[in-house]
Amino acid sequence: ELDPRAGGAVPSTKGTLVLFYKQSSTPAAGQEADLFTTREENASGATRHKFAVDSNNALVMSDSEGFSSATSSPQTFSATQFNALAFRWNSQAANLAIFKDGTQVGLNTFAAFGSFDPTVNKFVVGNSPAGTDNGTNGSGARGTIDEMALFGRDLTNAEIADIAARGMLPAFEEVFSSYTYTLDARGMRTKVVEHDGRTV
Repeated sequence: ELDPRAGGAVPSTKGTLVLFYKQSSTPAAGQEADLFTTREENASGATRHKFAVDSNNALVMSDSEGFSSATSSPQTFSATQFNALAFRWNSQAANLAIFKDGTQVGLNTFAAFGSFDPTVNKFVVGNSPAGTDNGTNGSGARGTIDEMALFGRDLTNAEIADIAARGMLPAFEEVFSSYTYTLDARGMRTKVVEHDGRTV
């Protein structure tokens, strides 16, 4: 889990989640590979935001508060190379967009996205959030997640394409949080060699 109160600004009406993902297996029917989720920090523990890959290899972003979602067409993921993924929201413009390797692959222009509130949400990377809904739809990341960042603004198409082309996150602004790890068979984090050759 990530603690958003450790520093940085939490996105509210606008934001972009960017990560590099290398898939090891496609989720089983009816399941999703959870890349990043938030959950209510209360008794219900319900999932609020979800960014995932479904059993058709489509990219999905959804929000239980705004009852909004966007889904891409089925995608092809490399088992040997990282794919750059970006999920962007702008609630003021009612726009959700999904990108793979710098190309927009999903769009919902009639959707609002609920804000990320660090006082009531916990952030979970690469797995289902703990709580009453734990494990019902999630199946872990089913692969390696590298250099994840959460931006407090909606990056432009050009910025998203540039990140994908360079194969790394930008250094021109402070990101909310950036973590690199993979999960072993027990779901524990392990050190890996990043896609740009660095060992962490």
